[in-house]
Amino acid sequence: MQGGGVMDKGAWAGRAWSAGAWLRGVQAVLVLWLWGVAAPGLADSKPPSRSTAHDRRHVRTLTAAEVASLVTDTVAEAVAPCELHSIRAQSRLRVGKGELGVAVERVPNLKNGRLSVVVSVHSSLATARVPVSVQINCPPPEVQSGERVRIETRVGHVLATAPGRALQSGRVGTLIAVENTASGARLQGRVVGPQRVEVAP
Repeated sequence: MQGGGVMDKGAWAGRAWSAGAWLRGVQAVLVLWLWGVAAPGLADSKPPSRSTAHDRRHVRTLTAAEVASLVTDTVAEAVAPCELHSIRAQSRLRVGKGELGVAVERVPNLKNGRLSVVVSVHSSLATARVPVSVQINCPPPEVQSGERVRIETRVGHVLATAPGRALQSGRVGTLIAVENTASGARLQGRVVGPQRVEVAP
């Protein structure tokens, strides 16, 4: 600095360079802040992608009544020989567009009245487990608890029989407990017809 408080040219140049560097630093910080804070918000405001819109076009919602109508035939086959009087689904169901597959997962012991049946509905979207409430009317079972039955055991082409008593009621194809009245032994057998129970050898 020269006399009289006048700054020389070198000092002015040094201060000007420092001020310019400081401004460039501030600009860099602002740019980084904008990318770090503003950019995520902008990304969130983007319109849905084409794939998302495409997926929505391939999804439909079935009403509870439509679900019941869809599964009626399959459930009627599963509860045979009982007669299906009514069926009611509990809620709506989202499925993929296109062909739907239906299968009964679980049927409780068949008896007159109302019971719950679990049905699987397969679509291009997913597989859903749907409980439905059904009202059925069943004929008497082929074997009644307490009645006399014929116990059958088949070994090759030989059929052995013994007198017995049913300890449970059952329809054809179900397992029930029976007692061999000749020996007193209690056995597990499958109902194969009216008053007939087959026991594994």
